[in-house]
Amino acid sequence: MTAKLKILLVCTGNTCRSAMAEALLRRILHERGYDHVDVASSGVAACDGVAASPGARAAMAQLGLDLSRHASRALTWEALVDADWVLAMEHVHLGYVLNLAPGAAYKCRLLGEYNSSGVGEDIPDPFGQPPEVFAHCADRLASCLTAFVERELVSGSRPQLALASDHHGVELKGALVGEAQAMGWRLVDCGASGSEAVDYPDLAWEVARLVVRGRVNYGILVCDSGLGMDIAANKLPGVRAALCHDVGAAEMARRHVDANVLVLGAVGVSQETALEIFRVWMGASFEGERHAARLAKLSRYEALIQSLASNSRSRS
Repeated sequence: MTAKLKILLVCTGNTCRSAMAEALLRRILHERGYDHVDVASSGVAACDGVAASPGARAAMAQLGLDLSRHASRALTWEALVDADWVLAMEHVHLGYVLNLAPGAAYKCRLLGEYNSSGVGEDIPDPFGQPPEVFAHCADRLASCLTAFVERELVSGSRPQLALASDHHGVELKGALVGEAQAMGWRLVDCGASGSEAVDYPDLAWEVARLVVRGRVNYGILVCDSGLGMDIAANKLPGVRAALCHDVGAAEMARRHVDANVLVLGAVGVSQETALEIFRVWMGASFEGERHAARLAKLSRYEALIQSLASNSRSRS
């Protein structure tokens, strides 16, 4: 089952722009029957529990929306990595987001990119301004949010494959992206994109969560040895990541354990071999039967571990 899509809207204090945007987006989605989407907002400099500004409440009231129960939330790393889309009001907010969670870059956008000109522009803060400024801000938010929904949720094709690498695997990931596109796979590239050092757990998590939430069918991860990515991805319940060094292992990973994430090492395996491993892995199918019963046991163990962890937290 596909989990709910999560959209996070970000501004400064979470009392004006992102608060209004949250209310507007909820209505836009409801009008289109998108009830499987969760919408939240937060601020890069917000304090928890502050009410929406009077100007924001008044502007939304003019549109039949109620912000009386809104309470601001400070932006957290957990909220960023849990979101499927992050929409920021200004370039400075986008920079803050990417500094806090570099692995989330692929899913972060400036909301102003969805204006009619297609040029990314900041949506200015109306805080302390007269009602007409709030009304104009609300109009801009509604226009950009409507365009976002039409472009990304209505017209967009669901990707089938998510790829990520650390800085050691960028070159191999680039070759894998090209190969996947040549094979006709729709994909999302979660990074990294350069030689600057990044942390493999962040990138492994992004791909793993896309897989277990049903956003993509499969994930591909690359680091220097593959070991770090493999361990990190398998921390997420529902992920069956397989580190494969040859085509035989790749085929067995799909046929016997129904692996949903392929992990490759950029060191020790030639690019040609890695691409062949990828092709074999993507072409193989799960055999089911006795293997399905064994996977069911793994799922029960995962559920047991989660239950034990939950009970431990409740007692502490």
